[in-house]
Amino acid sequence: GISLKTRLFRPARAACLLGFVTVLTTIQTVPPVHAATAPTGPKVSVPVGKLLQAAEKLVDANDLTTALGIIRQAQALPDQTPIDTYEINNFLGNISVRLNDHATAATAYEAMAESPVIPDAEKAATYRIASLPATEAQHFDKGIKYANAFFALGGPPDDVVLASVSQAYYFKNDWANAETMAKKAVAATPTGKFPNQAALQIILGTQLKQNRQNEAAATT
Repeated sequence: GISLKTRLFRPARAACLLGFVTVLTTIQTVPPVHAATAPTGPKVSVPVGKLLQAAEKLVDANDLTTALGIIRQAQALPDQTPIDTYEINNFLGNISVRLNDHATAATAYEAMAESPVIPDAEKAATYRIASLPATEAQHFDKGIKYANAFFALGGPPDDVVLASVSQAYYFKNDWANAETMAKKAVAATPTGKFPNQAALQIILGTQLKQNRQNEAAATT
């Protein structure tokens, strides 16, 4: 097989689904690593690896449409191994984010998060990636599932993921968890950064939903 070190775009996109506010943070990306420089990575089959290498070169050249076509060819290959499928979805998600096709990206990242062969070193990034577009796509149960899997790995608090999952809980009418996660998002605000506005709106919204008008007045 061909060794590919899994490289994940890390979209830090948190779109509040409330009608009165939309927050779009910077999409952070990690550039692909060339397969030749990653001899210890997970092995993909030769047919898939050749297509992914071709797609990688096209992505490097910013020819995203052609790269997407190559990935569609890879998707159509028979007899894929689980790591083949995982890596194909990784590329599909990466390219779709760059093409502003968030629905396709969400589907690809959700498939990655459901894979039985996520490399241990990539679990945090994979669950993080999957949780954000899942919530944006209104797949709230999945957004919560992947966020909680991310939290369970014990990394530092992530204000973007916390704000995103607070929205998922909010739209499931789970006011308590929505407020808890939103407050954690605000508390996790990195130094020098403004608190996540979506999280602040969720705190206000949950207080109003629970008829806690005095607290809501203080929040505003």
